[in-house]
Amino acid sequence: MHGFKHDNGTFYSLPKNYNELTRKQLLNIIRIRFTSYPDDWKKYLIIRQLIPIFHLYCFRWPFFKFTNVDLVDWQRFFSYPFLYEKPILTRAILDKFRIGGKTYYGPSDNCANLTFVEFIKCETFLEHYRQTSEEHWLHSIIAVLYRHKKNILIRVMEKAMVFGFEPSDDIRQKYNDALLAKRAKQFTKLAPEVKEAVLIFYESCRHNIITHPGFNLVFKKNTGGEGKSNKDYGWAHVLKSRAEKADNFERWEQLRLTTVLFDLNEDIRQQNEREAKLNNK
Repeated sequence: MHGFKHDNGTFYSLPKNYNELTRKQLLNIIRIRFTSYPDDWKKYLIIRQLIPIFHLYCFRWPFFKFTNVDLVDWQRFFSYPFLYEKPILTRAILDKFRIGGKTYYGPSDNCANLTFVEFIKCETFLEHYRQTSEEHWLHSIIAVLYRHKKNILIRVMEKAMVFGFEPSDDIRQKYNDALLAKRAKQFTKLAPEVKEAVLIFYESCRHNIITHPGFNLVFKKNTGGEGKSNKDYGWAHVLKSRAEKADNFERWEQLRLTTVLFDLNEDIRQQNEREAKLNNK
C-alpha cells in the first residue's frame, strides 16, 4: 500500500493499483465510474472508497467544520495517480460470484490456469465485442471463464491420480462448449460492475500474455500496438495440428495456455532458424 503522511503524523494508506483493492472497493469504484456524475465528484466518491470517510474530517467542537489543513489534504488526494491511470487488474479479486442460487468460480491470478480452448473462445468473443459492443459477447466471455466447482469425487481422483485423472489446481469444472450458452444466458442478470470487472481482469491478463518475452514470436505487434497472433499459426490451425489424432483433441484443448504458447514459440524459433540457414546458402 502507498499513501502520504499528514502533518499530524497520521499515515493515509492508498492503493497503488487495482490489484490492491478489496472486492467491495473494486465493484464500488467501477460502479462510480459508470455514473454520469462530473469528474471531480467521481474522484471524491472514489476517494471515499479508498479511505474511511471519518479519516477525512477534522471536527472542531462544537462547530464541526473543515479546516484549512483538510482542504490541503483533499488537494493531495485529488492528485493521486490512481484516479487517472487506466484500470489494470491481474489479481483474481472477483474469484467467484453467486447468481441464481448457484456459485460460479473464475480463473486464478494472472489467468495462470487458463486453458488453450478457453483462450481461443475468449479471443473470438472479445474481438466480436470490440467490433460490435453487443453485450451478449461479453456474457459469453464470462461464461467461458466462470464455471461451477468440480465434483468432490473428481477432485479426489485428481489428487490420487487414478482412472486417468491428473493433479490440477483448478477448482472449476472442465470447460464444456455445450454448456456455454446456458451460462451466458444466466449471466445476463449480473450487475454491470461485475461484468466490467471480469472484462478488465481478462484484458489485463491478456495484455501480460501477449507481451510476455517467452511468447515474442507467437504474438507480433502491428502499427496500433495491439498484440496479434502470427497468421501462419491461427489458433484453430494450431489446435488441429497439435491434436494429431481425434482422441488427442480434447487433451490439447485442456492444456494450459502457457504450455501451448511456449511450445509454439519454440516451433516458430526453430522454423526461423531453418529458413535463415537456407537463405544463407
